[in-house]
Amino acid sequence: MRVTNMYMVTLAQQANEKNQSTVAQLSQEVSSGLAVSKPSDNPTAWIEAQRAKVEQTINDGTGQALQGGLEKINATDGALSTLSQLVSQAQSLAVEGASASITSDARADAAQQVTGLLQSALAAVNTKDVDGTYLLSGTAVNTAPFDATGTYQGNTATTSVASSGNGTSQDSLAGSALDAGANSVNIIQTLGDLATALSGNDVTGIQAQLANLNTAVSQLATTRAQVGGMMSALQSAQSAQQSLSTTLTTSISGLVDADAVQSASNLAQASTALQVSQAVTSKVLALLQPDSSS
Repeated sequence: MRVTNMYMVTLAQQANEKNQSTVAQLSQEVSSGLAVSKPSDNPTAWIEAQRAKVEQTINDGTGQALQGGLEKINATDGALSTLSQLVSQAQSLAVEGASASITSDARADAAQQVTGLLQSALAAVNTKDVDGTYLLSGTAVNTAPFDATGTYQGNTATTSVASSGNGTSQDSLAGSALDAGANSVNIIQTLGDLATALSGNDVTGIQAQLANLNTAVSQLATTRAQVGGMMSALQSAQSAQQSLSTTLTTSISGLVDADAVQSASNLAQASTALQVSQAVTSKVLALLQPDSSS
């Protein structure tokens, strides 16, 4: 009989321990919101979640690079937009200066205005990125793209950022696009030459620079279209990166997150089971106590 009594006590204690463990696990699940917080909870789900988290970290890095690339190309477009406005103003002054009815004093005044436009244009093409590097120097980012004479000092190389997998997206424009070449002119030098022609009351020279300014307008339109294409590609890559981020977050959540309602219900049931087992244990122990009245 003594063996049987001890067996009953052991069973009751085992039931208590099991229920206490279940309550503790479910309490942690409810408080953390995680059904899988360590490998032993669900080895397969835990491993898959870790893989997804690594991919998510890499994807987050790609997102940061793409955002930086977009900010860089936006700043580049801003510089080109400013330059386009300055060239348009110079074009208007050249049209006036080429007129036979305008006086030499008026041309001299226009020359001063163009000189001001030239200085603003130099500031625009030598715009720096937020990190202090030059936007339009190609990969020679610590060298000002154009010197005071309008000579291009950068290179023709461009930079790119990782977009997805092994893909990349271009995020810079070399200032060589603003230099003289086939069907193009050196825009900065053109402004300087216009100022010189106006100051010298050189109508033929003004007319020549007016033709160059017309070329510069088309040149800038083409260049800005190229930048717009880069911006569009970066935005598309960023959209894909954000979509992948959402997918990975959902995947990780599905692998490790607990169902709040179900977890609370399971905890309530486990708590009730624990109370019952504790009551049974108390009853068993009471039955095994000797009767003090006998």
